[in-house]
Amino acid sequence: MTLRIQDIRIQDIWAELAERLPLHLQESYDNCGLQVGDPSIPATGVLCCVDITEAVLEEALAKGCNMIIAHHPLLFKGLKCISTGSYIQRCVTFALRHELIIYAAHTNADNAPAGLNYLLAEDLGLQQVQALLPRYPDDVFTGSGIIGMLPEPIALEEWLRQIEAYFQTRQLRYSRTNKTSVQRVAICGGAGAFLWERARDVGADALLTGEAKYNDYFDCEGSPILVTVGHYESERIAATLFAEVISQKFSTFAVYESELDSNPIKALQHL
Repeated sequence: MTLRIQDIRIQDIWAELAERLPLHLQESYDNCGLQVGDPSIPATGVLCCVDITEAVLEEALAKGCNMIIAHHPLLFKGLKCISTGSYIQRCVTFALRHELIIYAAHTNADNAPAGLNYLLAEDLGLQQVQALLPRYPDDVFTGSGIIGMLPEPIALEEWLRQIEAYFQTRQLRYSRTNKTSVQRVAICGGAGAFLWERARDVGADALLTGEAKYNDYFDCEGSPILVTVGHYESERIAATLFAEVISQKFSTFAVYESELDSNPIKALQHL
């Protein structure tokens, strides 16, 4: 049955997200799914983002959207009060006052087949892609990170410049290495440095992720090359993923990617 635009409810969008990015794929520490609001009400539009902020909520109102889908959950821990003491409390208060629905798709979007990491792999030209650390023994496409092959080896410096340009980052960092080229590449958006040993075990030349601890760059010993581009930069594509999932199901429904989503980490600008 095809739903008319005026008949689409929040729970219909929720159901489509849950089908494509199943909630049972989230990690045990996570808090994906509905965060704030009543899923039974009609949906007026959806705004997709990486993080819930007061600016993003105001943007949703301005665009006529009553549902916001974020990659990072606004609520990770319980709130003892809902007031104005923190940005989280202010966001919840604002959402309740304006009847905005907040939904999060975090590690379920990371771990799902055709999820965030697969979208990155497609954009970066990887082939023969599968999960880096499969979640199930009989399913090579679901799990943490992905690994694939570039069509041919590429000089390390040239590849790093391509990565820097794609992510539009000023903070690309990589571990010391004797490698001069890459072809087999592992990717995990966000904080994926924990996968470097797995990447080594499966023969990856490089592990591309958002952030790592200082000692991770030492410990991997350049095999694989540990490459970080910034947490926000590595997951900015989540908004695109959510918008595509919804638009494929509800082709004429109002779906936007946030224009006010922003990295909380600022870098000094040089002339």
